[in-house]
Amino acid sequence: IAHDLSVGGMQVTTTAPRWPGTIIPIRFRLPKSERFICITVRVTGLVDVPHGIGLSLQFLRLSPESDEAIRYFVSKQKLAA
Repeated sequence: IAHDLSVGGMQVTTTAPRWPGTIIPIRFRLPKSERFICITVRVTGLVDVPHGIGLSLQFLRLSPESDEAIRYFVSKQKLAA
């Protein structure tokens, strides 16, 4: 479950423990989108969350299309705030 998304990464809650430095592929969809974003991330830290395991993730390999979609989504969220 994603909690925070930026153009450089995201924070998530998971049930699968991953240690900082671990590189993993992930897949997710932005709200109201049919298209999956498939990227490679690095775990940069552990985050306190009420349930599960909180991870900070840094995007490593991001296609231009996925980068554009994330930037557009983040910019819309800033305007709504």
